Amino acid sequence: MSDYIRGSTRPHKAAEDEGISLAGFGVPKESLDAWMHLQSFFARGEVTPCHSRPEWTSNRKADKELAIRLCGDCPAKAACNEFAESIGETTGIWAGIDRDKK
Repeated sequence: MSDYIRGSTRPHKAAEDEGISLAGFGVPKESLDAWMHLQSFFARGEVTPCHSRPEWTSNRKADKELAIRLCGDCPAKAACNEFAESIGETTGIWAGIDRDKK
């Protein structure tokens, strides 16, 4: 492998591969396991109550109450909570918890 970037005359050594990074999405490296756990539900085609619904990020009291109630039987609830805790989420409804109040 060449030590030069194409079109450049300056030497360049490629960095070591650090594996998957979701930093561009705001997911810190230490939260990757929790993120992957949560995403596994969607990869299997599981439908969560919050999918494509605005109530989970609404500031209206009635919307928040509905969101909290619908989280009750969600199959991804534990993974959702794990991820929200790992990133220190402070807004919206995650795993039936109003993070705005926390």
